[in-house]
Amino acid sequence: MHRSSTCVSPIAAMILIMVAACLGSCSKPPTEEMLRAEKSLDAARDSEASRYAGEEIDAARARFEMARELVAARKYDEARAAAAEAEQLAHQAGTLAEMRKEKLKTEAAQIIEDLRKKVGELRLQTEELTGSKAAEVREKNREQFATWDAAIGAAEADGAAGNLQGMIERLAALRKEIEKNSAVVIPKENKTRRKGGS
Repeated sequence: MHRSSTCVSPIAAMILIMVAACLGSCSKPPTEEMLRAEKSLDAARDSEASRYAGEEIDAARARFEMARELVAARKYDEARAAAAEAEQLAHQAGTLAEMRKEKLKTEAAQIIEDLRKKVGELRLQTEELTGSKAAEVREKNREQFATWDAAIGAAEADGAAGNLQGMIERLAALRKEIEKNSAVVIPKENKTRRKGGS
């Protein structure tokens, strides 16, 4: 008996169902992937990635924009891949920003400790000054030390406000100023006497 050409074998039917199911699932917009990528970008923004991991967060944003364009063009598979990459890049940017912030905080704390130690040493040397102009130099130095203390405080305020880069720059400038002026703060004659033991 001749079979009708409209009959489909059970195996062929199963294959058609599987292909249709695959096409149906693959043709959906990558909503979840886009939401996850957006959430990662928000987390990176909260970590101040724009300030501390600029290139990395820019790459994540560019990938996310590409994913949006691919969604608009109904290229969902490519959009899904771009969204996943954007999520990963945003996560990396956030992590890198946190690491860089911690490094800056540690660096700033060390600079502040060094500067306070140096100013403390200069204060001690100032109190040990001798000679006819010792009182005058002491008074002048006290004003200078107060200015340096205020500058350290201003740098710490930058750090507390989240401007760690500004804090580091301010402290670096202050360190140069203290190194440059420490010879003036403690007159050379007094340094020579201290070295000579008199």
